[in-house]
Amino acid sequence: MNSYDHVKIKRNGVIGTIVDIHDGIYIIEDDIKKESVDSTGYHSPWPLYDCTPSELELIEEY
Repeated sequence: MNSYDHVKIKRNGVIGTIVDIHDGIYIIEDDIKKESVDSTGYHSPWPLYDCTPSELELIEEY
């Protein structure tokens, strides 16, 4: 997997884009825009998730 590949996060079903890879951790940006502040208190319309490669499934065609 490389930067800007589309992936599915297995643990929560989120589909997103790899925006950074550092020390074996992949940063995934959600492809679906959220409210500026959602029920979890997250303050961005584009949530980010830290994942290991085993948590990700590459989406070949998006």
